[in-house]
Amino acid sequence: MKINIADAKVGMVLANDIVSNNVRILKKGAELSDKVIQALLNRNILTVDIVDESSSQQMHDELQREINQRFQRYEHNSAMMKLKNIIISAVGETYG
Repeated sequence: MKINIADAKVGMVLANDIVSNNVRILKKGAELSDKVIQALLNRNILTVDIVDESSSQQMHDELQREINQRFQRYEHNSAMMKLKNIIISAVGETYG
């Protein structure tokens, strides 16, 4: 959902990368803070795409599938499985 940066709230999550002059400023999934919102305003970035609740669940599901796929070959490595669980937990906190 595209919103005006002036309407952005702390904690909102970006649905897409923010690119300025062919340089990625923020990555999809980044959480907005007061400092980030101000920095975007200073760069004259006036709108951002944020994750709404329905697409948040979709993004969570996509990331979950990708994590499972990337760690599939390490299923017998306990250290890698611990790392996988940490990542899954972080994704759950962001999108869950």
